[in-house]
Amino acid sequence: MDYLGYGAFTACTALKSVHIEGSQLVDLGASAFSDCTALESVIFGPACALETIGGEAFSGTAVERIELPDSVIVLDFSAFSGCSRLAVLELPAGIEEIRSDAFNGCASLEAVTFSGEEPPQLVMYSWNTPFTFGSGLPDGFRIVLEGEAQQDDYIEVWKYPLVGRDPGSDVLEPEEDLAGTNAVRALLGLPPLAAPPEPS
Repeated sequence: MDYLGYGAFTACTALKSVHIEGSQLVDLGASAFSDCTALESVIFGPACALETIGGEAFSGTAVERIELPDSVIVLDFSAFSGCSRLAVLELPAGIEEIRSDAFNGCASLEAVTFSGEEPPQLVMYSWNTPFTFGSGLPDGFRIVLEGEAQQDDYIEVWKYPLVGRDPGSDVLEPEEDLAGTNAVRALLGLPPLAAPPEPS
């Protein structure tokens, strides 16, 4: 089985733990475990080759911590929305896409850690709709960069979607550049700049 379908276990309120093993499953479908309100433990085995965590896949569960397999490259829209107990999350170095509102309503989420040299794309709902990691996050929510992740690289890529622009085709006006840069800096816990940074 390479795909766990839409809503496969939605609202299985007695389900407390899940162990996903094997190299065949690559796509965890939308709402696969949504509203499994007692689900506290999700374990991915060492051979797990999961690549995509679908929209609202773990929405409304009781997970506090989850260690994603290195194979995951996509977090779809609202993948962990409403996981009010989720406190920290370390993303695989190879993550390529995070779609808007992935952590909507994660009221206990203090930090999400990135370690990849290449910043993942932040995918907006639509052009001119700024990307957001989610509403209802705590005031102290931060993005943490570790390993080969470089602050300047992440700022350069992420400043576009945080003001609703496409880094592949849009050119930022100076005020947009400053707003986007400062939006990323705020997520990183850095003070804002008063003027756009000089081109390197």
